[in-house]
Amino acid sequence: MTAHHQTEARSIGTDGWVLACIFLLVMLLPVGISRLAPTPADTFRHLTADARVLSAELSSHTSTTGPAGTLTLPDSWNLTRRGFGGTIEYRLRAIDNLSPSQAAIFIPRVKTYCEIVAQGKLIFSETDISQGRGSNRSVFVDLGEHQLTEGPLDVVIRVRGYPNDGSGLSEVYIGPVTALRPSYLGRWLVQDELLRLSNWIVLAMCVPFILLWARDPANSQSYGLFAAGAFVFAARSFHRQVDLQFLPSELTTPLISASLGWAALPLWIFLTRHVGTPLPRFERLMTAFTIVGTIVLFFIPARYYSLFDALAWRTPVFLSGVFCISIVIVQTIRKPSRSRILLASALIAQLTPALHDLLWLYGSVEFSATQWFPLSFPVLLLVMALVLADDVATTKRELRNANNELERRISEARAELDDLYEKKRQSDAEAIVVEERHRLMRDMHDGVGTHLSLLLSGLNEGKLSAGQVKDGVQTTLDELRLLIDARSSTTQTLVDALSNLRDRLEPRLASIGISTRWEIQDRADDICLSAETTLHLLRIVQECLNNAIRHGRPSEIVFRVERMHVGDDGGERGRLAIIDNGCGPNATHPTSKGNGRGLINMASRARAIGGTFELKREPTQTIAATTFPIAD
Repeated sequence: MTAHHQTEARSIGTDGWVLACIFLLVMLLPVGISRLAPTPADTFRHLTADARVLSAELSSHTSTTGPAGTLTLPDSWNLTRRGFGGTIEYRLRAIDNLSPSQAAIFIPRVKTYCEIVAQGKLIFSETDISQGRGSNRSVFVDLGEHQLTEGPLDVVIRVRGYPNDGSGLSEVYIGPVTALRPSYLGRWLVQDELLRLSNWIVLAMCVPFILLWARDPANSQSYGLFAAGAFVFAARSFHRQVDLQFLPSELTTPLISASLGWAALPLWIFLTRHVGTPLPRFERLMTAFTIVGTIVLFFIPARYYSLFDALAWRTPVFLSGVFCISIVIVQTIRKPSRSRILLASALIAQLTPALHDLLWLYGSVEFSATQWFPLSFPVLLLVMALVLADDVATTKRELRNANNELERRISEARAELDDLYEKKRQSDAEAIVVEERHRLMRDMHDGVGTHLSLLLSGLNEGKLSAGQVKDGVQTTLDELRLLIDARSSTTQTLVDALSNLRDRLEPRLASIGISTRWEIQDRADDICLSAETTLHLLRIVQECLNNAIRHGRPSEIVFRVERMHVGDDGGERGRLAIIDNGCGPNATHPTSKGNGRGLINMASRARAIGGTFELKREPTQTIAATTFPIAD
């Protein structure tokens, strides 16, 4: 078990059960409210009436229009007149000991439309469909407002209903206004206003979950299922306050019954998936049952409809809900969490209201009884919404914590990378310094060191003249200056290094009658090379000058630097040319000819830097050109 689950389990152990009990009481609150409305005294209740069928719809079965004559109230047509639709007149016995000016009539439940006649005067009417106020309501009429004459009070109630829509008349209370009004107000609050308010709350609650689902349908199916079920349930519950005038009666009743299954289907699927127990076979079975059942409901004969609706439709929906509740309970016991306990408690609390209303359909509960499930189920939906909202908040909190943790790790990794980069940079810098030092030592050993060793050896043996010693020292100094020019911090470009070389050589060349000329082509003055490449080029220049002076006897030497485009890839190369107007190596005196090792060394140095060396003689000049790559 993770630390999060352990912490949550400890929290459940301390206050989770208390919260669960509180929510369980909240679930039962609608049931308690429905029982708190004061019941009028039995002395005002009329339980018998003389009934007479005034009219019957053509779709009704005349053989099942129920009894005429004296009957006992309440009269539930689904039980006593199955399949009947039409108008029935109920005449109550005359009342002698009550003044009409102080009396009132209270009907706890009447469905679908009714009108009341007292002393032959119409005092209440809603039989006109345009005035209908819904199909599940109570009626209260203050007789003092209708200026009835004093004397025996004769009351007639006419009820018009449709086949199998639950029409009927409850017991009727006739008594003093002060005794009946509190009962009516309590009944009106619970049965009418509280139900309407809860439906609007559920509809408003669906909006954010629909938006959550719409943003990411593939990963937010639970929100979509919950919103669909809650929306359908709230919408269907409005039929108790609003008449579906745009549909014929034979379509209204099946549609209302079918909507119960379509509200339950997504909610049952949501419950099983929410607790981590998806049941594909159960989901397919429920979907098939809902589709087939909906179709069948529209073809059941009116005579058998109410029985089929109760036994073959609502009872299976109720049992499927019990099955889903059992799954939630089992998963809650296996992996308890605060949200699961609250959800399981709310679901358990729905069993009594659902069973109560199912028994009402079977006639085991009085027709006048307030239906509990429409009042309690919205509270369950609110609990589901709270659980989902808690999931959203928990997910956001976990994402925020994960994001903070990720940022912390990124910050640590960045700091570690910066540290590694700094260490690597220092290491590379040190390696460059060491490499540069080794290279400098190698160059000094091969150049300056060799010259000094030969010079020292010649002096020790006494074979060198003063002039040779001077030349040897001068050659050594030139080599040392080449190393400094190539690696000096003031040498930024190739032209800088050549300029330093020019400053040293020009006076010496002038002293022997050789003039110099420098030609720096466009964009050649910014050629930047490595110290190694620069040193190789300076040595090539030095060797070219030595060869020109020794073999060509020129009067002028030209230094030319240029930048060239070569190749299809647009790469650039530099070209350094030493041009003299001497006689050239082929025309030199045999005593001054060398063995060609200088040319071999220059070609080797050019190859070492990725370039080429070319010596070319033209009629009036000799050109020693080196091409080399220019790094980007």
